[in-house]
Amino acid sequence: MIKFIELNYYCHEQENNINQIADLHLRTSCFALRLNEICKLIIIKHAAFKKSFSFQNLQYQCFQRKNSFFQIPFKTHFYIKQQKPDVILIHGLVFPVQIIALRFLSGRKPIIMVQHHAETPFRNPVKKWLQKIADSNIDAYLFHSNGNASAWIKKGILSKEKCIETCIAPTNFKAIEKLKRDKIKFIWVGRLNANKDPVTIIKAFVKFAATNKNITLQMIYQTEELLEAIKKIIAENNMQEQVTLSGKKTKQEVEAQLREADFFISGSYNEGSGYALVEAMSCGCIPVVSNIPPFFTTTKNGTLGFLFEAGNEEAILQELYKTQSIDIALMRKEIIWHAQNNFSCNAVAEKLLSIAENLIAQQQLQ
Repeated sequence: MIKFIELNYYCHEQENNINQIADLHLRTSCFALRLNEICKLIIIKHAAFKKSFSFQNLQYQCFQRKNSFFQIPFKTHFYIKQQKPDVILIHGLVFPVQIIALRFLSGRKPIIMVQHHAETPFRNPVKKWLQKIADSNIDAYLFHSNGNASAWIKKGILSKEKCIETCIAPTNFKAIEKLKRDKIKFIWVGRLNANKDPVTIIKAFVKFAATNKNITLQMIYQTEELLEAIKKIIAENNMQEQVTLSGKKTKQEVEAQLREADFFISGSYNEGSGYALVEAMSCGCIPVVSNIPPFFTTTKNGTLGFLFEAGNEEAILQELYKTQSIDIALMRKEIIWHAQNNFSCNAVAEKLLSIAENLIAQQQLQ
């Protein structure tokens, strides 16, 4: 049985009890539950306290460290060395100093995989140089889309042959049978910031919905940077009955609303994986999203949804019009099948294990 360590160097200083740590982990790494059934898994976190505990049969080990670029968590590394893992999965490409130190202490045996989380290469020349040095200590990089790896490869920071495209945004959201409704519902889930570009989205949507009162949009958002601009556009176009501003919702409430929606809309310029899109498709929503690399990959090279150029209001409007000429039920069925086989916690865990087994086999041949 493979001994697997999942490691996060980032210190969650604000989470001061084990339930907070475990809940935060399972929100983004629900694959751990399945991985734990087929591997011996230890999850290492950094927080404001040191403690070993179990949660839902998962073994956690918390250590303390400072969120400092050069700070090396020696106690964490000595603990890992004692465990003699076969595979170490590290979250984030911004810990080169720690990875170099970990490899030095643990030796060449453990496979080290690093998962991309929307980071971009450092601009600081010293930090960038350290990222290049760290590459020689890493066996594989996991990217949600190969497109997200291109900036790193072009700068010569990491090796192209080590990059693996695989879903890194698992979800336990599931679709249910929809109740028949007269209205077509679009939904937005995300921050109201410039990167998500809700203003351009709302401008295109009000034009699209102006001649069709059976089309609605619900906006769920965690931050409100551009809320006033959005309210102004809605008021100026008398769209108060067709556009609902819902604000922040719990995870369970978001899932319930996604299950009711027909289409998911997003105008992001940059995403690491796009958790909201993965969750939406798992609930059966048809994507109408910008054609950035992770969205292109998530929508099966654009075949399961509608893609537009980010920031292009006219392009968004044209894709919205296209949604009126499809068989919604048929595409929804295709999307749910695709999501279950690629984005579910079980599917991601089994793919991750397959990648690890292949890397171990390659190592043994060397």
